[in-house]
Amino acid sequence: SCTRRGGRASHVEALPSPTITEASDDRVRVIGTPFVDPFNTSMSANLYYTDSQYDEDTRKEIGSFYYDSIEEYHAYSDNHYDYSFRGEDGTYSQIVNLKTINESYGTGKAIQVSDYLYDLLTYAYQFTLNSEGKFNIFLGQLTSLYEDKLASVKGMESPTKTTLDCILQDTTNLLFDDFSESEKKEISSIVSSLPTTTDELKGLLTFDDTNKSVTFNAFYKNDVKVDGLKISLGGVAKGYATERVSDEMEKKYPGIALLLNSGT
Repeated sequence: SCTRRGGRASHVEALPSPTITEASDDRVRVIGTPFVDPFNTSMSANLYYTDSQYDEDTRKEIGSFYYDSIEEYHAYSDNHYDYSFRGEDGTYSQIVNLKTINESYGTGKAIQVSDYLYDLLTYAYQFTLNSEGKFNIFLGQLTSLYEDKLASVKGMESPTKTTLDCILQDTTNLLFDDFSESEKKEISSIVSSLPTTTDELKGLLTFDDTNKSVTFNAFYKNDVKVDGLKISLGGVAKGYATERVSDEMEKKYPGIALLLNSGT
């Protein structure tokens, strides 16, 4: 769109909405599924500028920077899928992401990660400790169970209920009436084995600032090792990425006017 004030035209341009696919020429590819919406939501951005501020090539560069950054930051923080990045030589290679770290749980192996994922994990883990577990990144098993449940009820519209209504009723009823007995037992089993106190949460992650590596240490509940503990960054990853992109845009394009909508 375009408006004119004081002889200068002002414009609003929608930047490309990121979508990660399995087979594309984009910088990021997902492995094992046809496509993924970054951070599992709809993300968009609008650029505001005047005639003399950005030429067409610069606007395309801004759009590509936003698109690639959101896709990259999602790929690092995803605990479900593997991803590959296109290098300068045009070939793709698999990256180390949160899923890689979860797969190393309890092995004692230090996983070297990108600067971005290292910063995100240290931030989220420190917040977990500071909140005494009220914000807890070690809920990956539980969030995966609920995500599977959400996926199973999508599309159950009726004349009086929308999909969202059905999902809300099916997953948040206080008595969990719509969960089977086996699902209830699984939820109870997972909850009872999670680290929740400050003492339990301490030492689960070891950070090496020099090598930018993370070790996901084994957790023991009543002297028994808990199997399959997983990290989920769903409570922080999208907001962290949005703020990071915003800061990077301001540094790269001083004075930029950009509206980021990270989720409807």
